[in-house]
Amino acid sequence: MLAVCAVCTSHSNAAIILILDRRRRLSENSVLPKNSSMNDAIEHAHRLCYSGKFDEALAQFKGLESDSVDAADKAGFLLDQATCYSELGRMEEARACVAKAKPLIIGDLEASVQIDLFAAKLFMKEGNNEDAIEALSCLLGTYAEWLSTKQGESLYQEIQTERAFTLMHIPRYEEARPILESVVKFPLDKEIEACARCHLGRCYFELKEDSLAKEQFLEANRIGVPEDWEANFHFHFGYTLYNLRSFKEANREFVLCLQSGPPGPPTSLTYKMLAATSRKLGEFAQARLFDKMAES
Repeated sequence: MLAVCAVCTSHSNAAIILILDRRRRLSENSVLPKNSSMNDAIEHAHRLCYSGKFDEALAQFKGLESDSVDAADKAGFLLDQATCYSELGRMEEARACVAKAKPLIIGDLEASVQIDLFAAKLFMKEGNNEDAIEALSCLLGTYAEWLSTKQGESLYQEIQTERAFTLMHIPRYEEARPILESVVKFPLDKEIEACARCHLGRCYFELKEDSLAKEQFLEANRIGVPEDWEANFHFHFGYTLYNLRSFKEANREFVLCLQSGPPGPPTSLTYKMLAATSRKLGEFAQARLFDKMAES
């Protein structure tokens, strides 16, 4: 099976690594030292990739592909190359690697799904969310039978998670809602679950279902909101509490929003909400101060 690092809401320098679970073998003409195992070579290449040394990792993966005599192994190394190219912003070369890899695994449904999922993620990395949604929906149709099996369950869940998150980025809240409601029931890693609940809380907020939004925000907070979600989380949780007339608690969330690092909503908007909550709390001098800060 090809293992894919789960996608949350953003990536810093982390690569999307796809590797084969089967052992890769070196050919007799390997350019690697004779005392070096294939596994050691793969681990070294992936360490380079994870540390952000994508040019160096790319050279390693090209060597591994050239040395491999197994078609499935070659496909895996081509996808690793595609990862490096995508992280370097060389998307056409990444797609060329994906196109070259796909014919190598004809008949392997699991690998085919993962390669097509990888291609969809290239659209996400470019911010081309409409094409990403189309590609993900196509996956669900093309591989519907296999994805409904026990073997395909984890990939089905990953595709649905990606669909939900991408729909939220477009944004298409009505479509995202039922998918997110299913996603939060999946056996997710804690960070991905927190992201999913943040998204679902935001979805309910936008659909003006504040009580449901509050439940999801509280659950996300209990799990642990990822650092790059914090500012947006506190702002939308605060706005939800404001709508529910919990003004003191809302005020606290807006303050936490300002204290969180980027990315987040415009600072002026947060100050406007602090002014609004201050007025509701009868703190009129403080409200005037926040109004001035919003204007500046």
